Amino acid sequence: MRDGDIVKDYKSKILYGLDNIHVCEVSNNSKPIKIIGGKSVNIEISQDYKYLKTNGYESIRLNGNLKGKGKLNVLELSNNEKALIFGYNKSKGGILVGNGNCTRLRLLFSRNRSDGEKVYYCIYNVMFNQIGLDAGTNTEKKNKSTLEIDFDVLFDYKVGGVYYAMDTLTGDKETLNNWFKEIQYPNRSDIYDRR
Repeated sequence: MRDGDIVKDYKSKILYGLDNIHVCEVSNNSKPIKIIGGKSVNIEISQDYKYLKTNGYESIRLNGNLKGKGKLNVLELSNNEKALIFGYNKSKGGILVGNGNCTRLRLLFSRNRSDGEKVYYCIYNVMFNQIGLDAGTNTEKKNKSTLEIDFDVLFDYKVGGVYYAMDTLTGDKETLNNWFKEIQYPNRSDIYDRR
């Protein structure tokens, strides 16, 4: 391995930035819709488990399904974006915030790598929590209002996982070209070969 190869590999591990935030409903025909003004996405994945004992000692670990919690920070959302994310009803160009079920969505975004490539992500099953209102007077300098929206990440049984990630260096080019046009899935044979 040459020194340049080591540096390239090191740079491929440095991720920064956030771009191309999209959401779409969990359905076969739903198309991703871009959310303008994304600031950050943070997701923590966890897995419940329990141990079985043999001869009085914990020796076998049984893993449960993956799940998680996340936060999406964005500039203010448009009414159409709020209707999509929170399941609000649209009426006469406005939205009605009322009781209802939040929609199950897919969350897509990309991150940059320091070697010039990108990593694309699709979180398959998220449900956003409701947000409140926050307003202030115009006496201070105008600040960009941001929203921090909590969400739950759920295991998607149909897909067989929580999220799918692919980088532009090694990923399938057709899949990458369609990433933000329609939801992409891993090959079923690749999933079941490892189980």
